[in-house]
Amino acid sequence: MAILDEPLKSEKIFFESASKSARAINWLIDSTVCIALLALSWFFCDLLGYRYDGFWGVCIYLAYYFIGEYKLEGKTLGKYFTKTHAVELNGEPLSMNTAVIRTLLRAALFWSMFLIWIMFQDICMHDTWSKTAVVKD
Repeated sequence: MAILDEPLKSEKIFFESASKSARAINWLIDSTVCIALLALSWFFCDLLGYRYDGFWGVCIYLAYYFIGEYKLEGKTLGKYFTKTHAVELNGEPLSMNTAVIRTLLRAALFWSMFLIWIMFQDICMHDTWSKTAVVKD
């Protein structure tokens, strides 16, 4: 169990944090989905005669995580599979600003390969810096 925050100073909200294995499965599923979306976008760009560059890949990656975590109640496809979701530390669903910050931090950390090191730690920096958590449903 994890105590997330004291929204009213009088009551604590308790959530069960997602396990490292659930988070690793989330990452594997979400990475696979992103790679599939990148392959489809490459295929369609090639089919339509457009030059494919890294810009599309970054856009797809950012859109996938933002849509999943903001529009789909904190759940990417990986989180649906593992029955987890991202929340603000006070237990509320992610706000648009928090979802943007979390997505950009994840992308920056992923592209720097810092994420691989962090995955084996007890915390994920995109959670800490965006003041969010991944918890069980």
